Amino acid sequence: MKTSNLTLYICQNRAKQFFSAKGPSRKNPCVRGEAVKCGQEIRLEHLTTARNLHSHHFSSPLSNSQEVSAFGDDGEGDRGDVWTVVCEDGDFWQRDQVGF
Repeated sequence: MKTSNLTLYICQNRAKQFFSAKGPSRKNPCVRGEAVKCGQEIRLEHLTTARNLHSHHFSSPLSNSQEVSAFGDDGEGDRGDVWTVVCEDGDFWQRDQVGF
């Protein structure tokens, strides 16, 4: 499996910033067009690199926040790629009202 450093920044080419929400495994996929529920487990795959947003159990040396990276091959990785959707209000993921 490959790991890449991940640095988020504002850029002109928004296509490089897109992630696809996928189910926690290939056996348990998200259904396209179906709302993502609060508490649902998902993977976030970077569309340009086909690597998943991956969580680590240690702090980033740059931000002192939890470190994340881009991990896996062709959208496949491990359990560190699975995120739980945490919503502020409501039953479904709403733009700007969610955490992971």
